[in-house]
Amino acid sequence: YRDSSPVTEESRSAVMENGNGEYNLYQPEPQLIFEGPFVCENDAVLVNGQKSELSQDDCRSECVAQGASCSFFMYVPQLRYCQLLQKCDQIGQTGLDVMHELYGILPAQEYCRVADPEACWTSTKRRRLLEGLPKDAS
Repeated sequence: YRDSSPVTEESRSAVMENGNGEYNLYQPEPQLIFEGPFVCENDAVLVNGQKSELSQDDCRSECVAQGASCSFFMYVPQLRYCQLLQKCDQIGQTGLDVMHELYGILPAQEYCRVADPEACWTSTKRRRLLEGLPKDAS
C-alpha cells in the first residue's frame, strides 16, 4: 500500500525499504521539546556528556551512540555546545540571553509512519481532543 492513497509523498520518502521488501520501518527524528533560555537539572548530564565545538547533527549522533542511556540532548547553537542527558525532569531558567534547544530521542526500535500525518490530525486526533474523547474512542 506504500504507493497507494492515502500515503503522502512525504511519508513515502521518509520510510525507506529495509532490503527485505518491508517498508514501514521508521525511526523518527529527535523531537524538539523546547527552545529558549532554559536548562535541565545538573544531575541529568551523562558522564563525559558535555561536548564543545560540535554541530547539532554531531550532538545528536553523540547521543544516539550512547544508546539507551541518552534520552535527550541539549544544544546551544551560539556556543556550539552540547550536553547529553539521561533525563530532564526539571526545567529551570538560566537568566542568560542564550538560547538552548532540548531534543528528545525516542528509544531505538521500529516505528510505523502515519500515511498522512496532516489528515490524521485534522480528521481524527483534533476531533478527539476538542470533543474530550478518550484516546481509545473511535
